[in-house]
Amino acid sequence: MKDPAWIETVPETDWDKDTYLSVLLEKVKDKENGRVDNIMAVHSINPKSLEAHNTLYSSAMSGTASLRKVERELIAFVVSLENNCHYWVLHHKRGLRSLLNDDNLLEQIEKDWTTAELSDSRKTMLNFAVKLTSEPGSLVIKDINQLREVDFSDRDILDIVEVTAYYAYANRIADGLGVALEDWIFDDESA
Repeated sequence: MKDPAWIETVPETDWDKDTYLSVLLEKVKDKENGRVDNIMAVHSINPKSLEAHNTLYSSAMSGTASLRKVERELIAFVVSLENNCHYWVLHHKRGLRSLLNDDNLLEQIEKDWTTAELSDSRKTMLNFAVKLTSEPGSLVIKDINQLREVDFSDRDILDIVEVTAYYAYANRIADGLGVALEDWIFDDESA
């Protein structure tokens, strides 16, 4: 098993030896495979940071009736592509594959989401997310109003900003600490 990152981490098998980590273990385990993703494991030497990261992740990625999980994964995927963050691109490619159930559309989005067969509202949402990612100081009320014009509520807009901002943070944690892709996730088209 390769090291999860360029910094030391507490091995998952030792989390039960630390009261704080043992409580957090069940909260941060990936529900699909029962393991702790490396992006969370890097915080094991600072459990308060781990708890804060998990809380922010949970808030950002929990779908609502009007901004569903698929839209949140689209934002995460496109922001991670924009940031050239290999770790998160692969994670969200897997997530989108199961949510979209359309490999052709997923390939279109990865190649150039601006020409992919996406609805106008999704393209407007992603244009906003990319602008917030690459040119945050250039945002104006017109950008918010463009989201409203395609029927995003103010709560949706807050969530779009939160997901985008979370991945600015998470992409930099992954890249800044050299977070490795988990051994149980495959870096190929069948992932």
